[in-house]
Amino acid sequence: MTRVRADELMRLRDHAIDVLRQLDDTTIRELARRSTLTQGHDGYPPSTGSPGGHGGDVSRPTETTAVATVDGDWRPDRDPQQTAITQIRRSLTAIAREATTASRAHQLIQHITDGRRGRETTVAECLCCHHTVTGVADDRIRGGLCNACRTAWARWKDAGHPHDRAMFVVGRQAQLAGEAAARAGRPPS
Repeated sequence: MTRVRADELMRLRDHAIDVLRQLDDTTIRELARRSTLTQGHDGYPPSTGSPGGHGGDVSRPTETTAVATVDGDWRPDRDPQQTAITQIRRSLTAIAREATTASRAHQLIQHITDGRRGRETTVAECLCCHHTVTGVADDRIRGGLCNACRTAWARWKDAGHPHDRAMFVVGRQAQLAGEAAARAGRPPS
């Protein structure tokens, strides 16, 4: 299993966002406009198709052959701007595809629980004594009861009382109220 550090993920995310922020709507529209321009050598107009004119590769076969690339492409990219626009388009397509993949992985991780992840802490109130239970360490709420009331419930059942939880809760509340009244009647120590 590959370990991932949070700071590394945040650095990669922030870098991608910074790069994509440079490609705002105005820049994208300008790139699209420039991509429609015909390629040609600087200083020469594009070929009009008339015989004897400057421009097109047909009228300069020797030059075309001389600048042909080694891989067999007889129409080399003479325009670095067009090459850059093509690379940006390919990169944005790849980024969109990878973002979709990352989103799907995030959805999978987000909705699957993992035993190693640990319990989520919840603050709750005990049904009997109304004590606030924090949900950390040994202070857990189980079945709506704090640790002390849950122990009293187990003793209640072991003593042969009916397994009626509602009856236990009412009895426990009355018992706790009586103990609180007895403590209030004593002088402070």
